[in-house]
Amino acid sequence: MQFGRWGWGLAIVGCFLSACSDDAATASATDSSSGGGSDTGTSTSGATTTTSTGDETTSPTSGVSATGSTGSTSSTSSDETSSTGPINTTGSESTGPSPTCGDGVIDPDEACDDGPNNADDGPCTTQCQLAVCGDGLVGPGEACDDANQVDDDECTNKCALASCGDGIKQPAEACDDGNADDTDACLATCVAASCGDGVVQANVEACDDGNADDGDDCTGCQVAACDDGVKNGGETDIDCGGDCPGCGVDLACNGHPDCGGGLLCNNNLCSFPLSCKALKTEIPDVPSGEVTIDLDADGPEAPLLVYCEQTALGGGWTRMMSAKYPHFFNDGTWQNFNADAPASENYSILGKRNLFKVGASYTYRYDVGNAMTWKDGPILFKVAWKQDHDPFTATTNGADYTYIAGDKPTTCGGFNGLHNKYNSPSYATEVDQGDGIGCWWMQVVPRDDWKKFGYPPGYLHGFLGGGNLDPKHETQWEVLYIRE
Repeated sequence: MQFGRWGWGLAIVGCFLSACSDDAATASATDSSSGGGSDTGTSTSGATTTTSTGDETTSPTSGVSATGSTGSTSSTSSDETSSTGPINTTGSESTGPSPTCGDGVIDPDEACDDGPNNADDGPCTTQCQLAVCGDGLVGPGEACDDANQVDDDECTNKCALASCGDGIKQPAEACDDGNADDTDACLATCVAASCGDGVVQANVEACDDGNADDGDDCTGCQVAACDDGVKNGGETDIDCGGDCPGCGVDLACNGHPDCGGGLLCNNNLCSFPLSCKALKTEIPDVPSGEVTIDLDADGPEAPLLVYCEQTALGGGWTRMMSAKYPHFFNDGTWQNFNADAPASENYSILGKRNLFKVGASYTYRYDVGNAMTWKDGPILFKVAWKQDHDPFTATTNGADYTYIAGDKPTTCGGFNGLHNKYNSPSYATEVDQGDGIGCWWMQVVPRDDWKKFGYPPGYLHGFLGGGNLDPKHETQWEVLYIRE
């Protein structure tokens, strides 16, 4: 029995030395069962051992000794009887954690991975994709990102907020040419250029003063002109006055210079002067020439075109009659001849002489010449005077005569005005009540019965003295002027 106890002990030592191999356990068990029990017949309990080796588990089992006592033995799982390598306690095989966005490693399905720096407003999104315009995320350098391809909404296809000057026409903009040039068709404010916007559009507008006043120097965005059909600039009426040509009758004026030639500004309207003297009085440097006068203002007389002589003896003279030899008047023509052609050599409006009378007085001027005509020839003699009776219907003793200026006639003892003592061979002479029938006289308004007298050719004048047959008393033309 002593051997048997040593055999058991050896078996236990062998178990520890061989990591409790199944062979040692089996040998120990066999040896124990064949070695017999104690002499006293008492039972002996063995130690229970459990070993975990991965999936293999050895659990204790109960056994009975050869003497019939109960003992503990170890049994091995039927799945595996032995193991000689490392045991994996997780139950599956692995080389590390699974790949994921944000781990800082760019995996095959990732465009980027900045690890903890991934951000939807950064260069690498939280989806590990590079930030791009159109991804719906406002990334670096983007003001907006609406993830669409509509260029005329609030966010353009370049991920910039829509604004005037970006070259993209938005619904609220009339235009957008992408520049700040205000002289083209689209202003820098994205408003279409138009007349009145205060900006001069190149090659379209000449001016733009930003207002709707057509009466200033810029009308319809064109510089005011004298032919634009609008009263503007310095004009006093439409296309006249100011720097434009003078205005016509009944058009507005601020002064005489605003009116056309021969017109005067009265009560801010251009009107015909009453006479050549009235014109001379208002415009002292007015030249001689044809002018329309309105002898009775608002009366029944129609305005009349006359010739005004504005240089000699104070000017202001209206031509009433002129004759160029051998023209002679008759009873039907001496008061009205070529009345509508004041430039004619042979002319008369003597029928209107009373319109120039001031009270009872008439003021006349008489010119004669031998060369050329009354318009361009040299004046041989001239005289101006005033008398208080009509020289074509009455005769006085000369007491109502007043000399004004010029060459004094010398006939019949001296000149004292014109009279109607004789009516042949002229319609007026200088012969007064005190002159005898043989007095030599001036031939004013020559009458057609002059021819029967057989005098030398020409009209008789009253200058230089002498007799009727003296050739120096004959002239080739004569003019009678009048002024009020």
